[in-house]
Amino acid sequence: MSANDTPRSGSPIPDAPPPDPTRFRGYALREIDVALGTDSVRLVAPASADALLDDASVHERFDVDEYLPYWADLWPTAVLLARRLRREPFASSTADGALLEIGCGLGLCSIAAARAGWRPLATDYDDDAIAFAAENARRNDVTIDITRVDWRTTRLDRRYDRIVGSDLLYERRNHAPIAEFLSRHLAPGGEAWIGDSFREIADPAVDVLRDAGFRLDVDEEPGAKLDGTPTKIRILRCRLADGAPSEPAS
Repeated sequence: MSANDTPRSGSPIPDAPPPDPTRFRGYALREIDVALGTDSVRLVAPASADALLDDASVHERFDVDEYLPYWADLWPTAVLLARRLRREPFASSTADGALLEIGCGLGLCSIAAARAGWRPLATDYDDDAIAFAAENARRNDVTIDITRVDWRTTRLDRRYDRIVGSDLLYERRNHAPIAEFLSRHLAPGGEAWIGDSFREIADPAVDVLRDAGFRLDVDEEPGAKLDGTPTKIRILRCRLADGAPSEPAS
């Protein structure tokens, strides 16, 4: 139908084609089932994360910022951190349950946190990741808030009772910006849980966080990958030291 071919009065308007359940934002999809203990989550993700490395836009962004589409994979650290969040439900008479996830990727940890009673804000600096996190929350009938955040530059207008992130410490240049972001956005009495798969490059982050004024505990979290292979991660549990600022993040 051309621009001049308007339907006559009373003539049926053609139905829009139904959305293709095998594609989202132009990506062919795969489904990933994740057992969380008491329940499970079904996520959609790009069918081949490796294929994204050949995309011209990825090459362009890499030249600018060394960008790689890590969000398109579901990493074991996110799985084990989500299981930990799911089995420790929110319970507090003083906090409001506000949880911030940084680097949310496909949104698994925020979905698990919502099911555990938290009020998550899922964030990432990649627009595709944000879209997939929103779609996965919708498909799992979970309500989460979602926005774009770059931990190097973004300043949110509040502090959070819990901040979580998985596999954020894979580059040493990220350690100081993450520590600063956490110090600006973690509420007094709250905890940040940063999951890591015992990468050697992440080891210096412990000292960076302590130098930024955090008290740290390191938990070992055993579990299994999606294929059943045993694995374990460490969770850096960070709390603001006594005397840390309590004014709003902004």
